[in-house]
Amino acid sequence: MIYCILSDIHSNYSALEAVFKDAEKNYNINEVICLGDIVGYGPFPNECVDFIKNKCSVICAGNHDFAALNIIDISEFNDYAKTAIQWTAEKLTDNNKDFISNLKPYSYYRGVELVHASLSDNISEYIINVWSAVSNFKLQKSFLCFNGHTHTPVVFYQLTEHKDARAYRFEDGPEYYVLEENKYIINAGSVGQPRDHDPRASYLIYDTEKNMILNRRVEYCIEDTQNAMRNAGLPFFLIERLKEGKWSKQKSGCFSHFINFIIFCIIIILGAGMEVDELKDLIVKIIDDKKGIEPEVIEVRDYTTIADYLIIAEGTSSRHVKSLTREIISGVKKKGIMSISSEGLLEDSSWTVIDYGSILVHIMDEAARKKFKLEEFWKIEIKKIKKMIEF
Repeated sequence: MIYCILSDIHSNYSALEAVFKDAEKNYNINEVICLGDIVGYGPFPNECVDFIKNKCSVICAGNHDFAALNIIDISEFNDYAKTAIQWTAEKLTDNNKDFISNLKPYSYYRGVELVHASLSDNISEYIINVWSAVSNFKLQKSFLCFNGHTHTPVVFYQLTEHKDARAYRFEDGPEYYVLEENKYIINAGSVGQPRDHDPRASYLIYDTEKNMILNRRVEYCIEDTQNAMRNAGLPFFLIERLKEGKWSKQKSGCFSHFINFIIFCIIIILGAGMEVDELKDLIVKIIDDKKGIEPEVIEVRDYTTIADYLIIAEGTSSRHVKSLTREIISGVKKKGIMSISSEGLLEDSSWTVIDYGSILVHIMDEAARKKFKLEEFWKIEIKKIKKMIEF
């Protein structure tokens, strides 16, 4: 059997058509599976829903699909996503709303688990690293699980004789991956809005006879989608984001990351009249004022492109973790600064993350902080990098 596996189409019909043309041209596809987020962000919600429901044998619901029907709360969505969701809700036909309302975010199909986000939280948790993968492997019933949600194609795997997890990113090697005697969580990436600095549409081919996963990247006319978004009045930020990473890996590199970082700082930080260090101090003050436990600030700007600072703090309970997170988002927003994203607020979370671009904030309960030891991990990594630099 050969499966075509899609995720995170996000109302991008041009990308969806390109993916199907590529799959039908190059592979003898037996079934097509969709892992959710058919709508949201983009300009063609009804076209994408109609296409998917006619082509796919299994369809999972995503958080944006449910948000468009007001099934889940969108208060924690950023303002751009909220605007797009509200627009989508107005445009969806009644038939397509009924169709989406009957979807589930998780399915067990032919011995494989299919989920939009994660096994511990089907609709909203991001599996972004080996730590979050490990907790999901404990819940996994089969050897193989496909997911989406992060918009980044990646293989997380757990060796049968070990409890830890490892990751294989297609961008670092061949576009195919051969399955062995392990547990796997494999992310399909995004058809309609990739976020791995490669704007080409992403999907997977799963060949059960060869026991192989193939990550396909497909060119499509980004400008057509962008023009349709402009005509629909969708946010400029969402339109421009489609172009991110359009250069090859060799050309993008650190300079591209640096330019993206500078643009973000100008728009979000300097535009709001607050420097990065001021924002850091404000967040720590909010944590202290709201009885957060032992906030620790780690400066990582010289060692990674993901942020300037990591702020790690502890809440006394899941409720306190969520409360601290909301207080930070609210307090910083009063200064005119919006977060790029926040994760973990829609469930009884032991760990939430707020992304301000230059600052990543981790709020954890005591058990999660002790288990994952983020401070220790980063301090060890920084020492390793320092040694490399000195060498």
